[in-house]
Amino acid sequence: MAMAVTAAGVSQRMVDLYYIQPWTGVQTKNLRGKEQNGTHPGDVDHMGKDPSSSIQGSVTLQPVVRNRKSTSAHKSQDKSGEPHLAWTQDIDGVKKSRDTLLHWDMDRFMTEMWSPLRKFSATSSSSDSSVQKRFIAGRDILVQTLVYKFAMDWVLYGVSFVTPEQAMGFSKFHYGLFVAAGGVLIMMLILWPVYSFALGYAFIQDQKLDLLEWTMLTAYLPCFATTPVGFWANWHTLFRYIWVDLGFLPVQRFFRKERLKKKGGRGTTALAVAEEALPVLAVFALSGIMHAYIVYAVWRESVWSQLVYFLIQGLAVVLTRVSERTVFGRWIHAKRKESRTNQRLFDVLGWMLMVLFHVVTAPIFMYPYVAQGMWLHILELSPVWWLLAK
Repeated sequence: MAMAVTAAGVSQRMVDLYYIQPWTGVQTKNLRGKEQNGTHPGDVDHMGKDPSSSIQGSVTLQPVVRNRKSTSAHKSQDKSGEPHLAWTQDIDGVKKSRDTLLHWDMDRFMTEMWSPLRKFSATSSSSDSSVQKRFIAGRDILVQTLVYKFAMDWVLYGVSFVTPEQAMGFSKFHYGLFVAAGGVLIMMLILWPVYSFALGYAFIQDQKLDLLEWTMLTAYLPCFATTPVGFWANWHTLFRYIWVDLGFLPVQRFFRKERLKKKGGRGTTALAVAEEALPVLAVFALSGIMHAYIVYAVWRESVWSQLVYFLIQGLAVVLTRVSERTVFGRWIHAKRKESRTNQRLFDVLGWMLMVLFHVVTAPIFMYPYVAQGMWLHILELSPVWWLLAK
């Protein structure tokens, strides 16, 4: 499975780097932040730092944001007032910048390899107090790392007694509990390596961790999300940067270009809706294709469960955004702001609806993994299993 995930991720990344970027002329966000601040990939070392700067200096690290607000191309104007992409300087600069899209030097390689966990961008720091709040020591995440490891070990130990045949024969209630345990296991399998990686980096490098850089350390557990948007916004970022570059941005640019051609004419509204909805669906389509490839490559299972699940999730995110702009959505937003009690009430109600939503949709996603007994292939990761059950 690890090989299938790696193959899917690398193949998507190669398509992004060697086809999408040269075709659009827009760099990946991992490098665009450096160009916008007057630096180039060769000007920073492989850890994303300017050799001549420090934490107290004018240049600090912060994440390359990958959300809806940052997806539109950043524009700037030269002395003649003509707009051009911010990462280009002049005619020669354009040629040089676009040539570097295909140039794999060590700095470029390290930046791309680290970017799923660490986001690099050089900008001016705001104040000493804000800088101090941004940085935490490795010991500050030690407890969380151990908790995630403890939870992963005991969940693996608990499910080690269940065979795929038994799981498929469970009643709906017990099957729901088993799927929930599988969801917790997936979260721990993602969070524990990330925290361990950050912890090891902090101790080996003897440096503090920048919370704006290590973005997965500040995201709350998605199991407490109150909307589909909140759930997926706090899910892991291991592949999100690829899907934004491969799916979201090209689709958004296409429909934005078509909408601007109309200039308020017939069909502008439909194009505006497509510009907002279809990029989101494109991201979930890529995710569905990757997961479909994994279950087929590893077990030769049917791919439809993965494609249908991520289509449902993409539609849920789009409908959530739409509902927030309706009269009912604005009323809920106003009521939430009236008091903390109202906020907690709506949060609990939203969480209950999300639990119901996952109870209905999660079995669709988990079916091939349960049918093939995925947990039986990773039991060796649990010291508890080695001590008590082996």
